[in-house]
Amino acid sequence: MIFRANAIKISSPHKRPLPKYLGLLALAILFLQLYLPTLTEIALICLRDDNYSHGLLLPFLSIWIICNARLKINALTSSRELEDKPTTIPISGIFLLLAGLAVFIFGRQTQLLFLLWLSFFPTLIGTLYLILGRDVARLLAPAICINFLAKPLPDILAQRIFNSSQTLAARASAVVLDVSGVPVFLKGNVIAIPGMDLLVEEACSGMRSVLALITVAIVIIVLKNARHITKLITLLLAVLLAVIFNIVRVAGTGLMAYFVSPSIAQGFLHSFSGAIAFLLGFAVLYVVVSKLDAKNANVASII
Repeated sequence: MIFRANAIKISSPHKRPLPKYLGLLALAILFLQLYLPTLTEIALICLRDDNYSHGLLLPFLSIWIICNARLKINALTSSRELEDKPTTIPISGIFLLLAGLAVFIFGRQTQLLFLLWLSFFPTLIGTLYLILGRDVARLLAPAICINFLAKPLPDILAQRIFNSSQTLAARASAVVLDVSGVPVFLKGNVIAIPGMDLLVEEACSGMRSVLALITVAIVIIVLKNARHITKLITLLLAVLLAVIFNIVRVAGTGLMAYFVSPSIAQGFLHSFSGAIAFLLGFAVLYVVVSKLDAKNANVASII
């Protein structure tokens, strides 16, 4: 009887993958219908606005993170299919899905792009909860949510936050130039030095550096699976480094313009200095997280 029952179980599987895949295909089409205009608009913003240019790399980074976790995903999916327990619907998945759809409807009614963009993530993750299960959805959620950093703030809020950073960059850079022996006169966001005026524009407010380095910090946190205190330190350090690097960038431009040539403050070198600051910030953050993880591991081994 045991042999016969096993044979029947093997020869007549109760799982049929075709309807499942058809359901996933129908769901993908539905998502495209709902969110393709929003995703297209966000992609165009990342393409046209230098402050959000890092967002173009995030989907590829998500794919890379998911590919690295494919063994865990396959193991969780296989164990879920082999379970004989009746399938339970996770309440958290239903809550995320309904909350996301509610924000989507409100965003559609008010024509607010940020709300439509915000609704995409709980809607998608809630759906994954219902289809793939809680464990797989939780594993995929960080890789999906990283893409939110492509446009993490509405335009009105971003302007209010970074206008003060623009003034801070101008004042701090003027102090650095004065200490360095450069005759300087600050009027608003204009740094006047002999031979030229440096206008600390919105592009020099530090918004680009802050958003890019926070994105880098979160990516490193996800990849390193750091402790909570390490995550907090890394995020705070990302903001601090972005402010410092931006001041160094503006002040360095003034120093080069005064001691070398005013033309040095324009063109390729001015833009390339931002890339250098970004790379330095990435290196510093990665080293700090690695050191903190190693220190915590040593303390844990001693305890």
